[in-house]
Amino acid sequence: MKPHTTPAAGVEGRLIYVGRGEAARVPPRSLQGQIAVMELAGGAWDNAFNAGAAAVLLLGSPQGSLVGGLAPV
Repeated sequence: MKPHTTPAAGVEGRLIYVGRGEAARVPPRSLQGQIAVMELAGGAWDNAFNAGAAAVLLLGSPQGSLVGGLAPV
């Protein structure tokens, strides 16, 4: 899978917090055109895109990580 990049025009939408992205918190079409804000530890970011999100912002901490290694900045 190749992640998408931000288009030159940017991305606009309301920020919607969806916790860890569990399917119960992200009903179908509930994020149409919005920006999902979710916990990195959730790992269910695909649920946000499946619900129509234009983008996903992942919240994390130095203790949070993904396989493959995201380092704190």
